[in-house]
Amino acid sequence: MKSSPFVRSCVNAALIIITTCTLASCGSLGATADGSDTTDPDFSAAIDNGATIIDVRSPAEYDSGHIPGAVNFDVDDPEFGNKILELDQSKEYAVYCRSGNRSSGAIAVMELAGFSNIAHLDEGLDAWNGELEK
Repeated sequence: MKSSPFVRSCVNAALIIITTCTLASCGSLGATADGSDTTDPDFSAAIDNGATIIDVRSPAEYDSGHIPGAVNFDVDDPEFGNKILELDQSKEYAVYCRSGNRSSGAIAVMELAGFSNIAHLDEGLDAWNGELEK
């Protein structure tokens, strides 16, 4: 999808604002204290339905282990907004980070760009009980 430079600038500005606010409130949500399964069923269902999985952590975090089949779109990369705008808005996406904070900001940017079919791993990879690949 092609977008105007104005739309790209707006998405990038929104990304910077949302990322800054999100990271300022960053804290590890993690798994429950009793170690029970906190994997989000909507997120798992989206993956089962063939959603594109987007890991918004840094490349180093991604390389240390990610959900199989995930692509890495670092939310802190200045090109993040442009990468999002290249995606097909009609497709389904499953978005995650480590604790759910950065992915919340990334999803807000995606929604501003017109995406609506997005699943979120609310508590992030910290709560993921599925396999990881390196």
